[in-house]
Amino acid sequence: MKLSVKDRFALLNLLPTEGNIMTIRSLTKLRSELGFSDKEIKKIGMVSAEGSVTWEDKDYVKDVEFGEIATEIVKDSLTKSNNESKLTAEMIPLYEAFIEGGTIDKKESKGTA
Repeated sequence: MKLSVKDRFALLNLLPTEGNIMTIRSLTKLRSELGFSDKEIKKIGMVSAEGSVTWEDKDYVKDVEFGEIATEIVKDSLTKSNNESKLTAEMIPLYEAFIEGGTIDKKESKGTA
């Protein structure tokens, strides 16, 4: 799935920190995929200052592979957030893609998180 920088931040903040051994192993791999390498940070012009992160390349996307377990974890986390009325505006494109079967519109992603 092609994810913008903002989508990746939203997912990283959404993922649970606890679970069984299979969950934790899948989460570790997924967090690594969603994270940012030094090379990628330089490429997109990402900087962190005063509690926020900004980046210059607003159109940058990364193709992230989601395994079956990781997909279920994300779906469960989004469903739980929705049921508890804790979805944020940043999560809506992810909810639509994972839960409703839609796609993520890259035009809505802005260069700040």
